[in-house]
Amino acid sequence: MRLFAGLIALLCLHGEAASVLRGQVATKATEVVEKHSIDATGFFEEIKKVQQNPQVQQGEQGSGGTWVQRIIVQLIFGVLYYFLIVSKYPTLEGLQPTPEAIKLQQLDEVSATFEASMPNCVLSWLCTGPRAAHTFHAAGVLSYWPGCIAMSLLPCCTLWIVNSCTDLNEKLGGEKKDFCMGAICAFCCSCCVVAQDAQSLDLITGMDTNLCGVEQRAS
Repeated sequence: MRLFAGLIALLCLHGEAASVLRGQVATKATEVVEKHSIDATGFFEEIKKVQQNPQVQQGEQGSGGTWVQRIIVQLIFGVLYYFLIVSKYPTLEGLQPTPEAIKLQQLDEVSATFEASMPNCVLSWLCTGPRAAHTFHAAGVLSYWPGCIAMSLLPCCTLWIVNSCTDLNEKLGGEKKDFCMGAICAFCCSCCVVAQDAQSLDLITGMDTNLCGVEQRAS
């Protein structure tokens, strides 16, 4: 329940992120006021001029379009990923972390990425949302579809909450990250975090995640 509450709070805060470009308007207007000491009427006139600037309008539209496109692509990949991989992958229920998984979790995220398989690296970098949601689902932390949607909308924030507020890391052989370290890792090297956890999951389940399917690891 705490996880869902955190995600809802972050989704509410996302509206602020959508207005970053509009902040250019406020900043520009403030500079005009300070430089020219204009009155309130002139202040609002300057705001209106900046808002009508074609470059500012195009920047806002371009940013929003790119964000929406990313979400659509991630969700399309998410559907394919579910049927090709997640639906065929076992869960961690009843399984304990292996020595290999524990050793991998002890590494920093960047070093651990070099220990991950090629498919897990590729999926973590190019299909981050579905790959992370796969790990959440298999570990019993968050079901696949809510995880995929959350990772598509707010990937870094979702990864931060999951790593700092759930027992995901413990189930994978590591330790729960504190809020500060969880934020640094999630926002600075999110793909590395996803790759490390993905490889740890494979080591515990004895599976090999491929680009288009899964298979039992050879003994």
